[in-house]
Amino acid sequence: MRSALLPSVLPAAVRPTIDDLYRAHAADVRRWALRLGGGRLDADDVVQEVFLVAARRQPVFEGESRPATWLFKVTTRVAANHRRRSWLRRFWSHLSAQVPDRSTPAEQWPDAPRDARERVTELYAMLDRLPERQREAIILFELEEMTSEAIATLMGVPHATVRVWLHRARERLAREAAAHVEGDES
Repeated sequence: MRSALLPSVLPAAVRPTIDDLYRAHAADVRRWALRLGGGRLDADDVVQEVFLVAARRQPVFEGESRPATWLFKVTTRVAANHRRRSWLRRFWSHLSAQVPDRSTPAEQWPDAPRDARERVTELYAMLDRLPERQREAIILFELEEMTSEAIATLMGVPHATVRVWLHRARERLAREAAAHVEGDES
């Protein structure tokens, strides 16, 4: 069942709060997230992130005529980001499955299978080929699971800069991973 849409033209004094938007549209956002994510992502995480974006970007929303339209646009972007991150996490977990942290020298974990040690070495070699700032951003985001906002604060750069670094790092890692897989199949 669809939730009631808020009136499209609202005087400034009656604009909906984030709580109002959440109550009116959370079910829709969750349904969109499930459909857009194809079952591979946590819809509740997407809903939470959509409304965090909505709270942060309230002035942008106030220029929109229909809250549902704006929330759908945000949901599509957030779901797409979650899908990309899940692909990269699956790839990384495959490369580093059941292998100790890199801080432990390989000689100290001889019980780990040789191919697992090689995968970890390959993963870190790919990371080492990234430009330093991209490498730092992708490690903080993917491995430390920090938000891009927290990374921006930590690194002392604008949030948009971190998002660009993450995008470029993902693209480069994806190209290298594809080349690596093709090399293994040859």
